[in-house]
Amino acid sequence: VRESSAKAQFIQVSLRKVTLALAQHLIGVARLPSGLSKVIMQPDMEEVSKYEEEAAKANAAKTEGE
Repeated sequence: VRESSAKAQFIQVSLRKVTLALAQHLIGVARLPSGLSKVIMQPDMEEVSKYEEEAAKANAAKTEGE
């Protein structure tokens, strides 16, 4: 992808932090526990981890309630 990107643009969807670290531009979409989505431009990986933790807690609470 890196070699081909000299001649073309790529949009890649990935959850792998290694892939995200190599990207020139990032656009992230996070689903908040409230159910709303938030668009994050050039997300900080710490911020992404925070949303992952919040989502995991919300899913655990939802699973316990079923």
